[in-house]
Amino acid sequence: MAVGFRILSRKRVVAGEWVERARALPVANISDVMSRMAAGGATLRPMHAAGGMAGPALTVKTRPGDNLMVHKALDIAVAGDVIVVDAGGDLSNAIFGEMMLAQAARRGVAGIVIDGAIRDAAAIRANPLPVFAAGVTHRGPYKDGPGEINGPIAIGGMVIQSGDLVLGDDDGVLAVAIDDCRAGLSETLRSRISSELPVPLNSSKMTSSMRLPVSTSAVAMMVSEPPSSMLRAAPKKRLNSSKMTSSMRLPVSTSAVASDRGSRSQAGCRDQANGGDRSRYARS
Repeated sequence: MAVGFRILSRKRVVAGEWVERARALPVANISDVMSRMAAGGATLRPMHAAGGMAGPALTVKTRPGDNLMVHKALDIAVAGDVIVVDAGGDLSNAIFGEMMLAQAARRGVAGIVIDGAIRDAAAIRANPLPVFAAGVTHRGPYKDGPGEINGPIAIGGMVIQSGDLVLGDDDGVLAVAIDDCRAGLSETLRSRISSELPVPLNSSKMTSSMRLPVSTSAVAMMVSEPPSSMLRAAPKKRLNSSKMTSSMRLPVSTSAVASDRGSRSQAGCRDQANGGDRSRYARS
């Protein structure tokens, strides 16, 4: 087939191990680890209901506004592929819509990336299958070609080879070359684990912005004058012995009660013996 109008074979595909690891990582974190040197551009936005995307790239390069080779890519895609279409960023004609979305779902495609326009936006927005595109228009596509499948493409300066790892979430789309997956994803995992470890607080090393905004005068007032609610005593309850259960009464033995009665009777006798003297003192 002629250059520019052909289907190439995909020689390498990113290992499934890296695809699975990438699913749990934010695109922004991986981009940071890759020195922020790769990006699909700010125009590629999620058009689907929700959810991230990860899988090996099935690349398509097509004439702007034409989707002949996009249909062919859907025919040969395998489950888990991400179809990435370089349509030159043109928004004049939509090259992907609801019927193609249904076909992609039947094929088990993991996602669609269109550097161009889509239509049937409401149906795509209600569907969980990840679709990223640069815009929306009601104008339909041409189906004449030319185009290429499985060749190298570039979106927003980001070069994508067929089989590379392609990721997407709310922050956009990122491609990771097969040979960079081990370094990029492993470093991202290490950085996330270290960032999630608890950091012990050392007051001597805390900056003023990290401390609680409590003035010294407020602290002194709290120490010298505790709130009245802390000083208010609970009301005392009178004990009614008739309503006390056996478990509520004090464990006083009968011998202790008898001893107490004897002590009170002896005190009464002493009062009677000294009664005359007390009355004399009272009259004087």
